[in-house]
Amino acid sequence: MSKMDLPVIIGILVMLTLWLGALFNIGDITFTISRLFHWIESQRG
Repeated sequence: MSKMDLPVIIGILVMLTLWLGALFNIGDITFTISRLFHWIESQRG
């Protein structure tokens, strides 16, 4: 897995999270997404 693949994988994960949230009508989906983005930022340093 190269560095170039990382944004694609992140994009897919975000889209999956949004889709699952819509499918199951999860109320705290925005909280999950915000945690995901904070985690991504911490990984990038």
